Amino acid sequence: MLWIAQHWLALGLLSAYTAALLYNAYLGSQASRGMTGYYVGNREMSGVVIGVSFFATFASTNTYIGHAGKA
Repeated sequence: MLWIAQHWLALGLLSAYTAALLYNAYLGSQASRGMTGYYVGNREMSGVVIGVSFFATFASTNTYIGHAGKA
């Protein structure tokens, strides 16, 4: 019980973050229309969102493969 008393703020923030993630997942499951809608985002994403996603994937892959090869 002493540990909970000492870490109440961290537990509260972790609980709030977990609740926000679950709520976001619930909203996402309501918005998608089946597996096709899940995989293609219901074809409602703008070009900017797709571009940012592509850049993040490219940067992650480049970093992961590039640094492994450099080592």
